[in-house]
Amino acid sequence: ASEELGVRVARVEAATRTAADQLKANSAAAGQWSSQGGHSTGASSVASLEDTRASRGQEVAHLVGEMEGDLRVELSSRLRSLAAELRGEIMADVSEKVAGAEARASAIEVSLLKELERIAEDLRIGIGNLDKTQLVSRVGVLEEQSRRSSLVLSTLQEERQRQKASSAIEAIEADLRSALSVGKHGVSVATLSERAGDAMSSGSLASAEKGRDSTGSAEVLSDVLQIVNQPPDQSKLFISSGIRERLTGLVSALSWTLGQAGSNPDGSENQDGTESGSGSGGAGGGNST
Repeated sequence: ASEELGVRVARVEAATRTAADQLKANSAAAGQWSSQGGHSTGASSVASLEDTRASRGQEVAHLVGEMEGDLRVELSSRLRSLAAELRGEIMADVSEKVAGAEARASAIEVSLLKELERIAEDLRIGIGNLDKTQLVSRVGVLEEQSRRSSLVLSTLQEERQRQKASSAIEAIEADLRSALSVGKHGVSVATLSERAGDAMSSGSLASAEKGRDSTGSAEVLSDVLQIVNQPPDQSKLFISSGIRERLTGLVSALSWTLGQAGSNPDGSENQDGTESGSGSGGAGGGNST
């Protein structure tokens, strides 16, 4: 198509040059005829020149129309071929970019899988380390140690309460001995009552925590409190021998019980029973007196 177009363009150029040459020749001949032959000859030359010019113009117009059609066909064909080439290039470029994107996505997927596997392995190792540390057994050991510590603390508290009870009963013993040696109440009733109450509360709390039976000693101590808490008008009466013996036995029994409480619990229980019996006997003697 391009070769045909070149041929046609050459034909148009040749026709144009031929027409131009003929026009020049006709113009020169017309000038010569007009100068030599007169008016009639000049008019015929001009008419023939115009006819030639018109025929050449029609021929040129025809050639230009043909060339325009050929150019349109050539342009459309070239545009189609260019579009096809561009489409192929674009599709190749797009395919290449899509392939690159898929490759990058695959690489990212592989890296993510590796990272997830690494994290899972780290978690697995951490869980294994936690299992190796044996947290459950250690927590159990800590609980056992806390229970032992609480037992030690409770034992220390019991010992402290026992010491308080011992101190209070020793004070009562000293007051009772001083009162018995004089033969009257040498100490105030409020002081004896307060000390006896402290001794009973401390002694009963220690006995409840250790599971011991102190019924006999509590009964004897209650009898002593009844005697001590007599009305003021009877506080200076003479104390009978039965009451003296009963108070002396009470003091001795309480001292022995406190001395044997930490070393021989079974012996203390037996001794409490013995003291209860002796206390009951003493109470009978006091009533008889």
